Amino acid sequence: MPVRMTETYYAPIQKELERYFYELYWKDILALLKKPLYNAKITALIDALRSGRVQYESGVFTGKFNVTISKELSAFAKYDGRAKVWRGFPPSDVIAAATVANDQGRKLSDMITQKIREIPSRVESAVGSLNYSIGLPLEKMSYEAGKDLSSLGISIDMTPELSKRLVEEYTTNMNLNIVNWSDSQVTRLRDMIEKNALSGYNRAELEAMIKSEYGTTMSKAKFLARQETSLFVTSVRDERYSSAGVDIVKWSTSMDIRVTGAPGGPNEPSKGHGNHYLMQGKFCKLSDPTIYADSLEDAKAGKWKSKSLLGAEPEHAGKAFLCRCTYIPTLL
Repeated sequence: MPVRMTETYYAPIQKELERYFYELYWKDILALLKKPLYNAKITALIDALRSGRVQYESGVFTGKFNVTISKELSAFAKYDGRAKVWRGFPPSDVIAAATVANDQGRKLSDMITQKIREIPSRVESAVGSLNYSIGLPLEKMSYEAGKDLSSLGISIDMTPELSKRLVEEYTTNMNLNIVNWSDSQVTRLRDMIEKNALSGYNRAELEAMIKSEYGTTMSKAKFLARQETSLFVTSVRDERYSSAGVDIVKWSTSMDIRVTGAPGGPNEPSKGHGNHYLMQGKFCKLSDPTIYADSLEDAKAGKWKSKSLLGAEPEHAGKAFLCRCTYIPTLL
């Protein structure tokens, strides 16, 4: 039975990464947004100015206008349908609300900027102590690989030394991903703050951008959990086979329409993820991921070909992004 990764392998790690990302990048920033800037609502227009849904500057109101807000504006301003703004000079209470809103928006931006500055040092101090639930994938993949070896009459247990090395490599790689993502996260957050400043410290716009960026971060957590765990279980599989003396393996796809390169399927070959449909049933060498043979007889005869001839990348099955392919161990 070919060894394949399943969602149960990476789901716990995804939750851990989501928690780490929240604690390291987002907790303090989201807490600032939860703090109310004002005590009471007065009118629909003033409330909109305070929330950032409407902005005022030099006799011009911009933003989102509902029926109630437009009615209030019509008392002292005229609507410019072409520019989609209201023009007019408001009473003192509206000017005061707009002034306070701008000031509060600037203060909020400054506080968030300070929290962004603290991210690199927080990540640096915490990343060494992060742990991941990789034990279950290690155990399951080692067990499944062991069953495949048993079908060949091979019985070799995975050594504690190998298990420790693979776990340490996984942890190091994942921590490095977090550090690298923190640099990207800080840059994106700074760009977000700068953009908001140019739009006049619009609180509603800022909250929308933060919500969108937070979603991007959580998507990154899922991507890293799935991709790194996929690479990990592939490494466990290959190490188990290699330690048993197996070097020739048979490529096995998921045999469905989603296999990259499948005729009429949704996934076309691309850079980093070549044609795997054509690799189905081909024989490969664990010691050299760049070559394949059309048959076991060709492999025995040393008739190896470059994977590039099939448009496949020079990697083992399971290494490409979201690859669901695997290997079946074979004896010459």
